[in-house]
Amino acid sequence: SYLEIGPWLREFRAKNAVDFSQLTFDPGQKELVVGARNYLFRLQLEDLSLIQAVEWECDEATKKACYSKGKSKEECQNYIRVLLVGGDRLFTCGTNAFTPVCTNRSLNNLTEIHDQISGMARCPYSPQHNSTALLTAGGELYAATAMDFPGRDPAIY
Repeated sequence: SYLEIGPWLREFRAKNAVDFSQLTFDPGQKELVVGARNYLFRLQLEDLSLIQAVEWECDEATKKACYSKGKSKEECQNYIRVLLVGGDRLFTCGTNAFTPVCTNRSLNNLTEIHDQISGMARCPYSPQHNSTALLTAGGELYAATAMDFPGRDPAIY
């Protein structure tokens, strides 16, 4: 039961953070990187204590464009759907209110963004669509996701 295994469990919660859907490891630092709706977190792997929390929300213009396409307030958020470690960088993508966007960040400081690119063919538009991504040792990105707004055109890119 939960009570029996309780002493061995570690728990992380953050106010206003939901949809913890992506996890990746930084084995060099023994850290866990977590993607949630509108947030990125760096945690100590040993006890899940918070090292860094970064808010990554959509701007208001992007949200308004999302609402105008008939999407709800819940859907018009930035759901983190890709987290990949490559050396000292973190490649991350979010749905960004149905306008997917990706960034390359410093792994040891998630607020340090090196570049930002379109998330099309790298990240789904909708938080309800599945996707997967892989970063090779040579730095090549492979992604399988929906390529279009309605999610009717899946592809491996």
